[in-house]
Amino acid sequence: MNRKQLKKALHRAGYTIISGLEEQVIRQYFDVRNGMHFDDFICCLLHLEALSEAFKLLTRGEMGYPAEREWVKTILFC
Repeated sequence: MNRKQLKKALHRAGYTIISGLEEQVIRQYFDVRNGMHFDDFICCLLHLEALSEAFKLLTRGEMGYPAEREWVKTILFC
């Protein structure tokens, strides 16, 4: 899977990825020669889903947390 295919696949899975986050995903999961393999794509989806759900639980009824995109972008690959 190349970058264009990744963006399309993530969109079809329900994720809109901002450019900074897209670069982090590419650095984490892409193979320089071969792009992203299917198993890496599945891991990426699971990671994004877990982070989204954790954010929802943390921010339930609370104020003062960063926007979800910024939170995911900040901690996705710590």
